[in-house]
Amino acid sequence: MPVTFVNTSFSSDICRIAMPILVRGSGGQHVMGTAVMLTSGLAITARHVIDECLHLHDGVAPGEPGVREELTATFHARLVQFADGGKDGVIWRTRRIHTSGYTDIAFLELFRPTNARRCISPTMTIEPPAVGDTVYAFGYPKSDIEPGDPIRVVLDPRTTSGTVVDLFPVRRDRSMVSFPSFQTDAVFDSGMSGGPVFNGKGQLCGIISTSLPPDQPGGPWSSYASLLWPAFATRLYMNRADRHADDVGYPALDLVRAGLLPLEGWERIVIEDGDRPGLRVP
Repeated sequence: MPVTFVNTSFSSDICRIAMPILVRGSGGQHVMGTAVMLTSGLAITARHVIDECLHLHDGVAPGEPGVREELTATFHARLVQFADGGKDGVIWRTRRIHTSGYTDIAFLELFRPTNARRCISPTMTIEPPAVGDTVYAFGYPKSDIEPGDPIRVVLDPRTTSGTVVDLFPVRRDRSMVSFPSFQTDAVFDSGMSGGPVFNGKGQLCGIISTSLPPDQPGGPWSSYASLLWPAFATRLYMNRADRHADDVGYPALDLVRAGLLPLEGWERIVIEDGDRPGLRVP
């Protein structure tokens, strides 16, 4: 299938799942990337987006690539969910972030707004797409905020598709893509980081991580998506009255075990040494 990179209407259901991230920094408001709503009050994005947000918001230096560290922190960001066919916007504010040092995926714990709509939970899979398969991704590239009172948010929602060209079950390298991932020739442009990648069955199979643009005009992109399974070893500190009190950590996999998140193949995920993710061979 040829590579596509097309405009997408705000009335599309994807805009109820994939949301732009707005952060206030020393220079004003910024659109930093894309997040994916998993269920009401919980979203995921790329960890490097969180690093950049923290650096912009609090002056915290971004983590070094490949460093194994867990991070739980608070910062003020807003996620914009489009509802009612794109006619209305729901603002979700971040309460807390949870990251792992084993993947470029972070969890965003959100305050539930008073005008929250019913969330669509995407079906996820731990399985990577096969080389040669077509994948579809979404994000908000080249979006901006125009100053004023009120400010004007200029968004450019885009859907992209392409072919999987390589798989990296452990890592591609020790610096840029040091986690399980796959490579595609789909266009992952600036601002799309953290956005969803779907397989041909419509399952969420990856999160947009990074890309290298073509060496020559018209050449292929080298884009990378994080596989989902390592993220479910990430420790969350969300209050769950049925199982966990607030500030008592537990792996994100517990939400899947409890039937709160749909993740195909989750039984193969193992967590070693407290937070190190592994995968049983089928």
